[in-house]
Amino acid sequence: MTDKSMLQVQSNTATGHYYRGYILDEFIQLEMAISQHIVTYLLLNDSKKTFNRTYVKIHNMTFSNKGKYFGKVLDKLKINTSNPNSSLLKEIELLIKIRNVFAHDYLIAVLPTENKFEVDKVIYLAKFKTGFEVISYSEKDLDELITRINIAEKKVSDFKKKLTISSSRSI
Repeated sequence: MTDKSMLQVQSNTATGHYYRGYILDEFIQLEMAISQHIVTYLLLNDSKKTFNRTYVKIHNMTFSNKGKYFGKVLDKLKINTSNPNSSLLKEIELLIKIRNVFAHDYLIAVLPTENKFEVDKVIYLAKFKTGFEVISYSEKDLDELITRINIAEKKVSDFKKKLTISSSRSI
């Protein structure tokens, strides 16, 4: 490997780490919004004993399980989970799968089979579950992903606002 290509690999690695961290931070914000919604629901609707036991479970839940529990909370609130709420739950499910790629798959700096760089791609992630697969993202792809995450987070936060408003009216 030449010095120039080694510098390119180091640059790609640093860029990949930056974008991976940035995207994971966006996913953390979505996960926290879902957790806050669940905790708010529990505080307003469960006894202290039930809340404490459930809160410990939620604190230790995976992001995927929090997404499923969020759907159950919507069901308990009798919030119609047909359109558009079911599309939100499906979007959260898809986003969680993408998040798992960013969190658990391997960051690589160059396409190993071709030993080359794609000019418009800024991050490469390698999956090894059913063979070898490289998933690459351009800045545009990442911007679109961030937009999807932010829209989902806003919708989750809107449910939390509805929950606290409706609960304060019933008190």
